Amino acid sequence: MALKLKIAKAGYDVLQTEDPNNLIFSSDYNTLKYFLSGSYHETFDFADFYFSEDILGTTWYYHRKVTTIAHNLGYTPFFVGYVEGFGGAGRYNMCPGMFADFLYYSYVQCYADDTNIYFVIEIRNDSNSGGGSADYIYKVFKNKLNL
Repeated sequence: MALKLKIAKAGYDVLQTEDPNNLIFSSDYNTLKYFLSGSYHETFDFADFYFSEDILGTTWYYHRKVTTIAHNLGYTPFFVGYVEGFGGAGRYNMCPGMFADFLYYSYVQCYADDTNIYFVIEIRNDSNSGGGSADYIYKVFKNKLNL
């Protein structure tokens, strides 16, 4: 007989329940294992835009910045990325995240490959001077899920 480790939720007998929904943890199931986590503060210059257009007498500028964070696992890992600010200062939203109103928008997405995680921010505003910033948090898991 193999040894098992199980922790039941309050109100359930760990020796009697077989329903995984009644457990907090069971060694019968794989769990995600952290490999790397961290945060990154990105700044960008609004003079660096890739496209502009005039709409109803206003010039709109489109900005795009890619942030690369190395993980070097040799395979595409399961990961989660967050961006701060779309829900207010000090609040983080899972990527992709977007803030938009009638004219302006900010959009952040993230993706990974065999060696890096990439955060991509795209902004449309009416300025080609000054700058902005974004704060990212990432969690990379070591499990090779073959997704």
